[in-house]
Amino acid sequence: MENGGAAFPFVHLLDQIYGVKEAAKHVVVCHGCFSQLSSSLGKIGLLIPDVMEAARLDNSHVHGIVHPLTTELKNAKELVAHCTTKSKFYLLLSSHGYARRIHSILSSLASIMLDLTADHMDIPLKTKNKIKLLCRDMQAMEIRVSAEEDDLVKLVELVVRNHYTDSKHSNEVLYKLATMAGISMERSSLRHEFDELRQEKELLAQDKDDAEVLQLNQIISVLSSADALGSATVGEQLYREQRQGVDNNFLPPLQTFYCPITQEVMENPVEIESGQTYEMAAIQKWFAEGHRVCPITKMELSNLSLKPNRLLQQSIEEWKDRNTIMKVATMVSRLNSGDESSLSEALLELQAICEEKSIHKYWVAAEGLIPVLVSLLGSSKRELKKKILATLTAVVSDNSENRVKACDAGAAEHAVRSLARDLGEARQAVTLLSELCKEESICRKVSKVQGCILLMVTLANSDNMMAATNAKELLSLFAKDDENVVHMAKVNYFGPLVECLHKGSLSTKIFMANTLADLLLPDQSKALLVQEGVVSFLVRLASENNLEAKAASLGAFRNLSSSCENGVAMIKDGVMNPVLEVLLTVKSVAVPIRENAAATFANLAMCCESNVINRLWGTQRDVGEVLLQLMSLLNLTGPNIQSHILKALECICKSSTSLGLRERLRERESIQFLAHFMNDKDATVRLYALKFLFTLTKDGGADTLVEELSPDSFDSMVGLFSLDSLEEEKIAAMGILGNLPLNNRKVTERMLQVGVLPSIVSILDKYSSAQFGRTSPMLVENAMWTLIRFTLQTDVELQLHTARHGIIPILVNLLSVGTPLIKCRAAMSLQQFSESTVKLSIPVKKSKGLCCFSPLPDAGCVLHGGLCSVEDTFCLIESNAVTPLIQALDDNDDDLDEAVLSCLVTLVSGDLWVKGSDIIAEANGVKQIIKKLTSENAGVQEKALSVLDKILMKEDYKVKFGSVAQMPLVSLAQAGTAQTRPLAAKLLAHLNILHDQSSYF
Repeated sequence: MENGGAAFPFVHLLDQIYGVKEAAKHVVVCHGCFSQLSSSLGKIGLLIPDVMEAARLDNSHVHGIVHPLTTELKNAKELVAHCTTKSKFYLLLSSHGYARRIHSILSSLASIMLDLTADHMDIPLKTKNKIKLLCRDMQAMEIRVSAEEDDLVKLVELVVRNHYTDSKHSNEVLYKLATMAGISMERSSLRHEFDELRQEKELLAQDKDDAEVLQLNQIISVLSSADALGSATVGEQLYREQRQGVDNNFLPPLQTFYCPITQEVMENPVEIESGQTYEMAAIQKWFAEGHRVCPITKMELSNLSLKPNRLLQQSIEEWKDRNTIMKVATMVSRLNSGDESSLSEALLELQAICEEKSIHKYWVAAEGLIPVLVSLLGSSKRELKKKILATLTAVVSDNSENRVKACDAGAAEHAVRSLARDLGEARQAVTLLSELCKEESICRKVSKVQGCILLMVTLANSDNMMAATNAKELLSLFAKDDENVVHMAKVNYFGPLVECLHKGSLSTKIFMANTLADLLLPDQSKALLVQEGVVSFLVRLASENNLEAKAASLGAFRNLSSSCENGVAMIKDGVMNPVLEVLLTVKSVAVPIRENAAATFANLAMCCESNVINRLWGTQRDVGEVLLQLMSLLNLTGPNIQSHILKALECICKSSTSLGLRERLRERESIQFLAHFMNDKDATVRLYALKFLFTLTKDGGADTLVEELSPDSFDSMVGLFSLDSLEEEKIAAMGILGNLPLNNRKVTERMLQVGVLPSIVSILDKYSSAQFGRTSPMLVENAMWTLIRFTLQTDVELQLHTARHGIIPILVNLLSVGTPLIKCRAAMSLQQFSESTVKLSIPVKKSKGLCCFSPLPDAGCVLHGGLCSVEDTFCLIESNAVTPLIQALDDNDDDLDEAVLSCLVTLVSGDLWVKGSDIIAEANGVKQIIKKLTSENAGVQEKALSVLDKILMKEDYKVKFGSVAQMPLVSLAQAGTAQTRPLAAKLLAHLNILHDQSSYF
């Protein structure tokens, strides 16, 4: 404890050292000097722990340095504090004094630290050597102000010493002071610092520091002449006073105003040893050329010193001011003259007057020219308007009072209207607005002018770099108002909104996220927002432990995800985690928030293929487990959330790559669970339940569904076809019916009882009769699949029942007008019908006739030989189906080709092959079938070979088509499948190209 107590003063000392060290780094002016102080204190701090070890031994000599070090550190701390509270102008002007004080403090600290190196100090030798080295460096250290600070002080001394009171020198001093102090050149900022400097003078006066007060008075007197520190009241009052004493005539310059060398009115008249006065730059050039005589008197000069001729300079300034006042006084009549040439000249002249001296802008205002200039903006002459805008810009530049007056006169509204004009005019208008908007109150007013933000955004996107830059700067100023940020977003300018979401306060982020949720944006804009990284900012917002933040971000997610282009990018940016967190783990979340999460999840599922979602899941959760959890939510939520969840589940599971997910859901009794939603009161829930069931039963689970379907379920599904239901709902219901087991007789009977077959016929008839716009092809495709069970050749009675509904002519028609899948399924049904024709065709009884007459010709079917009809025997010939079947091969769809060829096989099977071959040939089908030998689908090749095997048995067809078939057959015989090679070889043998005993057999 004693040792710890001995070290305590050093611990406190160390805290002081590092406290002053850190504070010194943040002094704005005399930064170099204070950086040296901070660095030295840091080095001392590194040595104190070694000194502390000696103090633990209760070395009284070591303890003796604590008090003087503390005292000197207190001086340093006070100096740092002083330099962080004083006027920046004052600190810069006093920089040399601060440098001397820092040098004094460092010297004192070095002297105190050197005492620790004395022989009687019980400190390790290595530490003593470090202390000596540091103290030597500190004592040798030169504490100097920067070159820029030194030049500034010299400039001020020069101006004060020579009593320069003109605005030119005052402006120069003010500009350099402001630049080095890091102060804005805005008039309000400069006035604030100037007032601070005057307050410093008052404080010094109270302390009786007469010498420094006198010096500050002189500096303040110089700065008072600066244009930027003038006031409207003083400037306008001076103008009125001087104008009253001026007649209406312009005065020419006196001869003494001219420089004898340049013959121009002097700016900086200086007197040389000869007593002659010249322009300073001109006489300096004369001397630089080696001349040592006066240019006028030719007197030899013993010195080349220059003495400012202040009286002459003041006279010149007074003469200039008098003529400028006269010019300004005549401007009203010149501007209102109506003569375009005179007006243009006056504008250029007025612009030059304002740019010459800042105080002239007050004179322009005092003469009432600002409202006149604003009124001239109503001119329809483009070039003239550009000049007016440029002149107004000069009048309000760096002048708060004139900005307010111009805005009050309507300059902002006129300038905004000019943004929609010629690009040159728009560029000039945005420059004027940039000046006006340097006043915060005006900036707010300008941003509210109708059309301003829209036009500014348009200009920001223009090809003109300068105009675009100025427009973007203005938009950046407007963005300080949250309402303006929203307005910008509504016109597709999202930068400020994204920036607010990135760096704004929590309340601002929530406001912007809510805005994003409510905006009605085109997909292109939503995509742009996602590209600009808004999703990652929203994800961070959603992770806040704040319910309002979650609600806002989820609403924004919902809006952005409604554009399919954004799906993959949003998943990559991590949107899944907050969405699933709300859906699955947050128990107390409000319903609207969960609904937005569910809608977002559904949107993402619709935007992305399920394999993309699985690959980019962006979460550690198992996909299948998530889907099962979502299923369990269906009984715990309302219809809005239910419909979104069902939509998402259906989208994720419908892809061919999601077989594993479908099997997993079927294993967990999802079909049984979903069956209860088929008759839901809410139409949207019912729709997506039907769609999901359709998806789940495509490749399994149909037997399970049959067990869950009540009689009412069949009734309700069939009822959809006769009601004005959504097409999607009809498609799903018909798809479910088509997925039910074909061989389940009870299902078929139930479908017949509730009228499924008439519904199918009605749907197909509408579509086949060219009413395409009223019937979805997908509904027809599903209806065709459901129809298959009613055309199975294993149940002839059912086929007859189906045919009597007039279905066969419709199927034939669909071969010409349907999609490839519709045609395929039509061919499949016709094949099944055709397979029953032979059994149903009734042989024709031959009439014996009278002995003197020949028998009556055979009236039977040309193919089947018996009595055939469409509805009784399903004859393809009677139904005129052969030609449409052949023509369907032109679609070049593998499934369709195989179905058509399978149907054609029924024409050449058994004893029908001779007549069937003729019928196919007459329909120009042989070459079409030969073409299918080159298909890449083995099933198509095999069916084509089966048909050709019969056709080419006829000698005439062998001759006619053999050469055409030869090359495709050779290719198949060489490179076909195990099934097609022998068939091809057999045909080649029949064509006498291969021997019957070839190894191809």
